[in-house]
Amino acid sequence: MPHINLLPWRETRRKEQEKRFYVISGVAAALSILVVFLANNHIGQTINYQTQRNAYMTTQLKAVDQQIATIKSLEQEKNQLLSRMNIIQRLQASRPESVHLFEQVAYVTPEGARLVKLTHNGGLYSIEGIAESNALISRMMRNIDRSKWLSDPQLIVIDSSKKAYPGSSWFSMRFKKNPNMKSGG
Repeated sequence: MPHINLLPWRETRRKEQEKRFYVISGVAAALSILVVFLANNHIGQTINYQTQRNAYMTTQLKAVDQQIATIKSLEQEKNQLLSRMNIIQRLQASRPESVHLFEQVAYVTPEGARLVKLTHNGGLYSIEGIAESNALISRMMRNIDRSKWLSDPQLIVIDSSKKAYPGSSWFSMRFKKNPNMKSGG
């Protein structure tokens, strides 16, 4: 018996095409969901990896900052030590000058005059003393003028009225150390 299809062939084909379409759409949707899941998973892993790298960099930066702070404190200590060494070297170099200065002050002070106080402020020296006469004070100023080590004597005050020194004159004067003289000269 011959096989006769009474169903319309187009409708069957359309149902098959519809079935294929739904299957292909389902497979495409499943593949899309799978791709989105894999992409999301990959992006999440990349973000976690970058977060770990950032945390590592942050800890390394903190360590470097601590090292920089240590270096700065060491540099400060070094600068302080260098300044101390410079001060000590200057003091060592000026030690003979102080001795020479005292020797010159003793040399320019005439008999009959006593020094009570000697102060130093920068390059300026101040002395106070008692002299038996004003002529001795004048001689002392001339001696300072003639000295190779001392210069520019300036009389500040002569006071003969002080009761603590009867018959004597209390005086105060300033002078400078000759800038051309060094401790070897």
